[in-house]
Amino acid sequence: TKTVEKLFSNAPRGAAQWFEENTLSKVWLQVLQLEEDIAKNQKQLSDRLMGVVQSLNETRENTSFLRQSITDEGNAAIHEYEEASQSMEKAKSSYWKATSALNEVTATIAAAQQAGNDQVVVEKRKKEAKLQVEVKELEESYRGKIQVAADTQSKLYKEQLPVCCDSFENLYSLRAQQMATAINNCLTITRTMLVDRTLPCLKQMEERLNNVNADNDITEYIEKTKTFSDPPPVPCFEPPPPPPCMVSDG
Repeated sequence: TKTVEKLFSNAPRGAAQWFEENTLSKVWLQVLQLEEDIAKNQKQLSDRLMGVVQSLNETRENTSFLRQSITDEGNAAIHEYEEASQSMEKAKSSYWKATSALNEVTATIAAAQQAGNDQVVVEKRKKEAKLQVEVKELEESYRGKIQVAADTQSKLYKEQLPVCCDSFENLYSLRAQQMATAINNCLTITRTMLVDRTLPCLKQMEERLNNVNADNDITEYIEKTKTFSDPPPVPCFEPPPPPPCMVSDG
């Protein structure tokens, strides 16, 4: 063990720890960061889409209010016309009733004159005179009611109802445009968040994962930790030293 550590004396840590902290760990942290970025994009996407939904709800409420206002105006115009028509019919009924009574009294007077009943003639003449005044007044009222009903009808069909129809058409056209704008905003937001932001993150994640290469990691580790020391000599056969020379005493 000591010999292996000596060979990699430049390494600040053990080999296993170096690989965990400098290769896989680094890539994993990068992937986690990219995942966090994607999560943030998804949160922003959700928030912005909720904003679009809120805008649609406000549009619906506003158009509902405007639609009800237009409906109320139309109903008020129709009610005005109906009241004028009813008032005209009531005036006509009163006029016809009084005219019928007048005609009846006039006929009674004619019959009494033929019969020579002067007393009946005198009595009916008073009633006839009263009815003639009443019929004249009721006829004038009836003619006035006819004019009011005619003017109200003309106003209703030539002015008020066309305005209501135009208002409804403009309202629904505006609503359709706002709906189309909201849908387009959804598509734009989704495209921006998912395509322009998320896909690049996914691409970077793929690139990071592709960078995990065992051979390159080992080569890098060796380059960073080798000592550049020369290896010991190649073992070879070494003969024993010669025996010591024998020296004669001469």
